[in-house]
Amino acid sequence: MPRAAKKTEIPDPNLVYRAWQAGSCDIDGAQYSVVSGERRRGDDPFVVAHPWLFVEDGVPAAEMPNAFGQLVARQEAARPPAEFEVTLAGALPTPLEIEDVIQLTRAVTVRAGYVDEQRVATYEQGTVFPTSSEIASLLPADAYEHTEIQFTRAKGRR
Repeated sequence: MPRAAKKTEIPDPNLVYRAWQAGSCDIDGAQYSVVSGERRRGDDPFVVAHPWLFVEDGVPAAEMPNAFGQLVARQEAARPPAEFEVTLAGALPTPLEIEDVIQLTRAVTVRAGYVDEQRVATYEQGTVFPTSSEIASLLPADAYEHTEIQFTRAKGRR
């Protein structure tokens, strides 16, 4: 179960605190445990050692911390807020993703289409194709090399 962020404040020894979550620990060789909702004084060794586990007695149930709320708070703190907000007049832009590519090591002639509509094209050495294209799967291994050149394309389009 996720733990709440540890508090740095020292509990007031004259107040009564209530555990919002069960827990146990070993303090100076003595075993301590607490159940959710248990009340302890602020000078109790368990309260002093683990103040993050306690809230002041009398806190309304709606303000009582819980594991889910602590997890959400930690996630929101880890995710930085957006630096800019922009309003566009038109449609939202399509994000791009990096796509792996191959680069031809020699010229290749390609015939494509159906029998009555075939077209022929020659691609020179250095021409770049995505690795997901049909031509990449049909070429012999020595006709291309994987390259570190990266192109982007719209996400979701194949």
